[in-house]
Amino acid sequence: IVANNYGDGVKLWGSGSKVENTLIYGTGYPRPSDTTPWALLVIDTDDPNARIDIINCTLFDDDRRPAHYAMTIQYDYCSGQNQNPITVVMKNNIIAGLHRVFIRNCVNLIAENNLFYNRTDPEGVQVVIDGVSTYTSNNISSLGPGNIYGDPLFVRPEWGPNGDFHLQSGSPAIDNGSSSNAPSIDLEYNSRPLGSSFDIGAYEYVA
Repeated sequence: IVANNYGDGVKLWGSGSKVENTLIYGTGYPRPSDTTPWALLVIDTDDPNARIDIINCTLFDDDRRPAHYAMTIQYDYCSGQNQNPITVVMKNNIIAGLHRVFIRNCVNLIAENNLFYNRTDPEGVQVVIDGVSTYTSNNISSLGPGNIYGDPLFVRPEWGPNGDFHLQSGSPAIDNGSSSNAPSIDLEYNSRPLGSSFDIGAYEYVA
C-alpha cells in the first residue's frame, strides 16, 4: 500500500520494473489552496526498449485534491532513426483518477482488462496518447481487449486512514479481469480467482 506520499505515488525508471497487487492513493495531498504536479503513477525512463508491467493495481485520487494526471508514461527518445520505443503492460488495473492518463506517442502500450473511472473530466477523457489518440468513457474498449469504464464501487473511497478500497457487490471490476499475467493471490493473500473469473484491481471481491 502506497498512501499519503508528499509527491508522486509510485515512480519507475528502470527496465524490468513491475508493480503488482498495489494500492496507491493519497498522493501529493495539499492544502485546498495549493496546486501540485504529483501523479499516482509515473513512468519516466531513458532505457531504450525498456519493459515495465503494471498488474492488478488500484489507483485512486481524492476529490478534494486539485486534479492532475492520474498517470504519466514518458519516454523522450522517440524521434529520428534511433527510435527505441518502450513497452508498458497494463493489465487488471483500476484507475480512478481526477484527470486523464497521459502517454507519449512512442510508447508501445499493451492495455487489457483495466477499469477506468476519471470522474471529473468534462469530456469524459480517460487516456490520451500524445498526438495520436484520445480515449473517452465511450470508446475506452478500443484501447485494448477488456478495458471498461465505470464506478468501481469501493467500500469507502477517501484519502486518509479510513479509506477502504475493497470492492462492493455489483462492482464492474468483479470477474472482469484476465488470468494473463495475474498473480495467484491478491493484496491480502486471498486466492485469485475467488469467483468465476479474476477481478480487476488489488483486491479480489470476498462475498
